[in-house]
Amino acid sequence: MELLLKASSPGAFHNSRERFDPPKCFPNTRVAVLANIMDWIIGKVGWDRFIMWLYGPAGAGKSAIAQTIAERCYAQRCLLASFFFSRSDPKWNNDKSLAASLAYQIALNVPQSRMLIERVVENDPAIFQQTFQAQFNALILEPLMQLSKTAIFRYIQVPYLIIVDGLDECSGPNVQRHILDTISEALSRSQNSVPLMFLFSSRAEWDINLAFATPPLEGVTSRLALDDGYQPKADIRQYFSGSFSEIKKTHLQKGQIPSMWPADEDISLLVDKSSGQFIYAATVIRYISSSRYNPADNLKIILGLRPTRNDMPFAELDALYSDILSHIPVQDINATLRLLGGIIYSKFIHKDTSMIEKLMFLDEGDATRLLVDLSSIITIERDYIKVLHASFGDFLSDKDRSKEYYITSTSMFTELAYIGLRHINQYG
Repeated sequence: MELLLKASSPGAFHNSRERFDPPKCFPNTRVAVLANIMDWIIGKVGWDRFIMWLYGPAGAGKSAIAQTIAERCYAQRCLLASFFFSRSDPKWNNDKSLAASLAYQIALNVPQSRMLIERVVENDPAIFQQTFQAQFNALILEPLMQLSKTAIFRYIQVPYLIIVDGLDECSGPNVQRHILDTISEALSRSQNSVPLMFLFSSRAEWDINLAFATPPLEGVTSRLALDDGYQPKADIRQYFSGSFSEIKKTHLQKGQIPSMWPADEDISLLVDKSSGQFIYAATVIRYISSSRYNPADNLKIILGLRPTRNDMPFAELDALYSDILSHIPVQDINATLRLLGGIIYSKFIHKDTSMIEKLMFLDEGDATRLLVDLSSIITIERDYIKVLHASFGDFLSDKDRSKEYYITSTSMFTELAYIGLRHINQYG
């Protein structure tokens, strides 16, 4: 077990001290989403689809949902293992320790498997330098299939659940595809003998979407999209209302907070600005609840009614946007920013791809190509461009926040005026 633990990343487990106070669902929010996932786990909809893909835009609260499900299933003794990828941590942003981490947790939660897993490591200590597929089959699949011959799983009422969160934060699309192919193939082999289910959560990035659309995965995967059908705005309003009530009760400067604070219209404005994405709401509450300043003053800064200090109220959100933009190829960044400027500042224009391409003198297909790496904050549905984060435009138009990705309104309006003249000369 020592070698297995050394090859693992315990910091990526759902109950790790390194992930202390991880995001999870605010009380009485995400009720329908959580219920649908739990129904899938307990078999209310059948167990023919033993993989679930929970997906949505950046900041939609996927990790909070995965964490909440992990805690519930852990309490009910049906969580077999979990792994939460993190792009910012070199130990958790790749697949090097994934198989070992899952195997270590399986050895703890199914004690009968421990000796079988330890034997694999003892016989081949270099197993951890092999591919994820080789490790998964040797450390997880084969030991569990051996155990199935002893009828140990015969009386299990609910399949064991393994949660892999943030698949998009695991480096490299080929690695993500390798993980998914390995697990789908393994589960297909062991379906009738080993009661396993996998919950994946990620952004709906192009390569991951393609992987789940392949025949082997599509036939065994249940998809759950975090879209408007789950009324995220209602949940976010409840989150704001509950959080503001807590601030008024517990803040160090609660005596200076007006009794009727905040105004309903201020909450409505924050809900609209969140665009259904919990990361905006969480960032706002984290800033407003800071014990260093009066919460009412902090809210005015968030609403733009008071100048900012030097404390960057949207730092977490800015880091998210900057990270997403950093994945755009260098040769495309200028063209992409120009396109984004056109989308954000030409508010009167119907933003379908063909219209934008004609407006900005782009070749057919350029809009889709230039926006492909931004699929977690901008989607193209039936050729219509939809910005999922209302605050993304604020970020791009604020030089202090967006830095090298800054789009000036003056230069963009000048550009649009020049484009208009070109159209007049061309078609006038």
